[in-house]
Amino acid sequence: MMNNPNMKKVLTSRQEIMDFIGISQYLFKKFIKLGMPVLYLNGRCLAHKDNIDDFFRSITRVSVKNVPDEILNKDDDNKPI
Repeated sequence: MMNNPNMKKVLTSRQEIMDFIGISQYLFKKFIKLGMPVLYLNGRCLAHKDNIDDFFRSITRVSVKNVPDEILNKDDDNKPI
């Protein structure tokens, strides 16, 4: 394996994980409860980027046919479209 910082696959803190995903601490806690693969060891959070990607691929692999119109009619900031 090459020793290239751009090739770093292991995230070694809660902040690195949140930055990688682009989420807040509130959402981090929500995703942990949903089963996001994060190891908590000696007071540190550790995660592999590929496992995080796989987790989001699996939880977003859903049918949208049952999504309420209320959700479909709002943008990402929860404003009506």
